[in-house]
Amino acid sequence: MIERRTRVETELARVKAAEHDVLTAWVLDYLRVGGTRSLPSILDAAMGRGRHARVLAAEGYHAFGVDRRHDAVLTAVQTAKTDGLIVRGWCADLTTACLPSRRFSLICVTRYLDREFFPMLYDARVPGGVDVGGELVHAREAVE
Repeated sequence: MIERRTRVETELARVKAAEHDVLTAWVLDYLRVGGTRSLPSILDAAMGRGRHARVLAAEGYHAFGVDRRHDAVLTAVQTAKTDGLIVRGWCADLTTACLPSRRFSLICVTRYLDREFFPMLYDARVPGGVDVGGELVHAREAVE
């Protein structure tokens, strides 16, 4: 348990240290405050290099990520593996591919907010699941 906690703290410190990853720190804070431990399966949509997926995997979530850039998905999966984490990634263009229906308890999308994509996101979420999006992050930053 101590080793796992150290991994989480290390990953969170790395995320918080990078200015462009303020969004990841916010997503993690949101999950901790929101009491979403009962939501085990998360999707980092348009994951890039997997900043959200890695942190959430370190927190014990089953982390999945999708992005259209093969190099980014490969980097996310390999970086997670190096850190002793599991991030399941797949390469797909979300403008043409479909997400599995009712599969994810939490869907995280930041820096990719194409509104035409929202119905597919809603369908991919299990009933009672949670969506966390970049607009929510920007709204919180504006208030603070």
